[in-house]
Amino acid sequence: MASRSGFLRCSMRGMRRVRRCAPAFGLDTSGDGGDGPTDTVIVPPPDARRQPRRFYAKVALDPNRPTPQVSNIAQSILSELDRVRGTKVTLTLDIDAETAEGFPEDVESVVRDNAASLRIKDFGFEEE
Repeated sequence: MASRSGFLRCSMRGMRRVRRCAPAFGLDTSGDGGDGPTDTVIVPPPDARRQPRRFYAKVALDPNRPTPQVSNIAQSILSELDRVRGTKVTLTLDIDAETAEGFPEDVESVVRDNAASLRIKDFGFEEE
């Protein structure tokens, strides 16, 4: 509610008022008929915690049985994150396989074909 001076009365719990409250919308508080600035600052209490905006996680999956782990992650974490309106969730699977002897040509051919069939965009073999 606006007082006679055109300033809002501050009764916001948990907020600390510094000098005067902000002017009520549409009220002239400068005294000169214009929209003059005020010396008003509303400061949140020092114990106010900013809400996190990003979640991240990295987990090693059992290469022989990844499905149960992925299912648990989807049910326990992804579904909770998705409850927040406007949340964009990206889930990435990194595969890193190494062998001392090198991959045989038939394995390389099958893996390349399967990756292409699964529409995996970024894959390849290296000689390192």
